[in-house]
Amino acid sequence: MLNKRGYRNISFLITFFILIVSCFIILGLFAQKDVMASEYTCKITFTPPPSLSGTHAAMIFADELKKRSNGRIEPQVFPHGQLGSDPEIMNKLEMGSIQFMNTGGMMLSRWTKKADVLMLPFLFDDWDKVDKFAKSSLLDPIKRDLEKKGIMLVGITAYGMIDMAATKRITRLEDLKGVKFRIQPTPIFKKMCKYLGVNGMPVPYAELYSSLKQGIVDGVFNTSELMILDKTCEVCKYVVDTNHMCGFIVQLLNKGWYDKLPNDLKKVVMESINVACVKERERVRQREEEFTKKMKTEKGVVFITLSSEERSRFVKALMPLHKDCEKIMGKAYMEKLYKLMNFRR
Repeated sequence: MLNKRGYRNISFLITFFILIVSCFIILGLFAQKDVMASEYTCKITFTPPPSLSGTHAAMIFADELKKRSNGRIEPQVFPHGQLGSDPEIMNKLEMGSIQFMNTGGMMLSRWTKKADVLMLPFLFDDWDKVDKFAKSSLLDPIKRDLEKKGIMLVGITAYGMIDMAATKRITRLEDLKGVKFRIQPTPIFKKMCKYLGVNGMPVPYAELYSSLKQGIVDGVFNTSELMILDKTCEVCKYVVDTNHMCGFIVQLLNKGWYDKLPNDLKKVVMESINVACVKERERVRQREEEFTKKMKTEKGVVFITLSSEERSRFVKALMPLHKDCEKIMGKAYMEKLYKLMNFRR
């Protein structure tokens, strides 16, 4: 027979068991509620680290999307190229197996040559101009071409303003003659090097630092942030502060997925991406100032500002790239763009 202590032990075990079962039931109900609340899934992916300027807009988008949809849309974020390289995830976006991605503006050239306008030199040379362009209808020709592929261009950010960094001092156009610059092997970068008198070298980015150290290349077109992160500023001690290109990041959405959303969630998606892009462009503007200051004060990098006359010579040297783009976009479009950007030829 059980004594009082035995009965108490059994009573305690039964009570404990009931509590455990109750907890599992309650947790299950909450889990079921969460599952039921998520009506749609939005797979979000990109290849760089999530903190990188421009790319970080995807993280803000994910947070805004979940908050503004009250959990009806569940964002699933895959950074660091978890779902493949840029070309691979572009294919997946087109097929609809992912719903959102961001990538460099130059990558859009595989879908439309009109995207070359994003790489025109000396056009988007300050952040106010980038904001104006982002909010304008001048992106519409690119958007229309992408929609034929089932892709929506829903916003633009940037990873920074691109300057000329080199191991030697450059103050005149003539100083560039024969200098070896690491470039991405795209037609527009090859032509840019040709017009500037630069030897373009398609060195893999992972080999950039060692190539600079070994003298295989003498310089690189890059942003302050990337020059800090990849340590090229330890070798390139001169930066020509040209802002000659903007490193655009495009935010892309699968049109088929978006079209199936109810109208209230369509509005949520657009509001979320608009907020993300505005916040990220302001964040990048501030980060660029911080990284530039760090290069000057901590890394000993000398920033060189071209005289207005010399800058005009650089612009004139690269105007053939604008003429190439005019053949694609039309003269009327280019005139509207020049007026919006207050561009002086």
